[in-house]
Amino acid sequence: MLNQLMYVAIVDPIVSGAYVAESLRENHIKTIAIFTLTGLTDEEKRARFFPERYDHVFFLSDYSNLHALAAALKTFSIDILLYGSEKSVEIADNLNMALGLNYGNNPKTAAYRYDKYEMVECIAKAGLSVTKQMKLTPKDLDTSKCHALKKFEFPAVIKPLNAGGSSGVTLINSFDELTRYFGTAPTCYTGTPITDFVLQSQLLGKEYVVNTFSINGEHQVVSVFSYHKEIINGSPVYRYTDIVKQDMPEYQEASAYVLQVLTTVGLNNGFSHTEIFLTKDGPRLVEVNPRIAGGSGMLDKLSKAVLGNNQVDALVYFLHHKQLDHRLHVSNLHGRIILLQNWRSRVIGSLATDKIKSLASYFDCKVLQPAGTYIQTAKALSSTVAMVLLVHANEKQIQKDSDQIFAWEQAELLF
Repeated sequence: MLNQLMYVAIVDPIVSGAYVAESLRENHIKTIAIFTLTGLTDEEKRARFFPERYDHVFFLSDYSNLHALAAALKTFSIDILLYGSEKSVEIADNLNMALGLNYGNNPKTAAYRYDKYEMVECIAKAGLSVTKQMKLTPKDLDTSKCHALKKFEFPAVIKPLNAGGSSGVTLINSFDELTRYFGTAPTCYTGTPITDFVLQSQLLGKEYVVNTFSINGEHQVVSVFSYHKEIINGSPVYRYTDIVKQDMPEYQEASAYVLQVLTTVGLNNGFSHTEIFLTKDGPRLVEVNPRIAGGSGMLDKLSKAVLGNNQVDALVYFLHHKQLDHRLHVSNLHGRIILLQNWRSRVIGSLATDKIKSLASYFDCKVLQPAGTYIQTAKALSSTVAMVLLVHANEKQIQKDSDQIFAWEQAELLF
């Protein structure tokens, strides 16, 4: 069975796409990329579009409809078809059905897995606690809607319904700030116009992300991370991400809640990268991202370095054994990803890798913005200059090296 040719198909693999393709190739698994999104900007293509990394590539635009594309794909014996972006959930669900594959999700419930408003409404109806929210379409803000907004509990967070990577996510303190926000909000993301937004009461507590892999409604928690952000000019800016040990109560609480969420929104098959807050009143959903973790694969690299297992490994294990990997992956290592940010508008230079590699806990780094790029001040995940992965048995060493990196960053000595 280990020598059997296997195919993994991914619809719009624009999140950690290169990492997934390379990891599957290392495991001797063939990959098929199916691109349906159009209108990516040159910057988005540079950061997200890697068709050359896949064994076979298909473009929906080359076919008359989805069924014609499915007919072409049937020449391959596809083992599983996955979401590569939250933007493509509905198409992927229908393509799974057209192909008659074993591990698809119900197209009728697709909105619960990609619409940031509908997924919260869905779990609320199922009895899970949620944050207060309102769906907003700026061009349709009539008098009654504005009256309701003025009574909304601020501070609140607003974000586009169909964007990702923290694009457009902003902390709003008043109705007046909200109206000003609509004048500067993003209007397009990965080639798709942004018309609708969701306003949610600000969640207070600590933010976590749970990475999972699911088959036939059974979920495997692969890893849990805690996010650490700063609010800069109203926008949440990532500073670092820590991997959470399995014996921590936060790991158990976050995992248990996310498994309920995944079942409720019908994410029965595939990867998920689900963000939540643990508040004094219990867990609250931020959003379900129905695909592999982002960050150019760095979260999965950290999981692999510390636990010896990640989301791709979970997929590979299932393909070979036809069951989820519920072995306990325990480690005495600690791990952190530092996100290097730029604090004044300028043309950046090359990353000072010699400095970073001299640190005792250094493990890996990923440059996201090449030398010669003009970058404004940090305002979204997409403005991150580089990611540095730290791994060490001594947690204090990681903190010491983190402090050094942040000092270099502030003094503009890294790029």
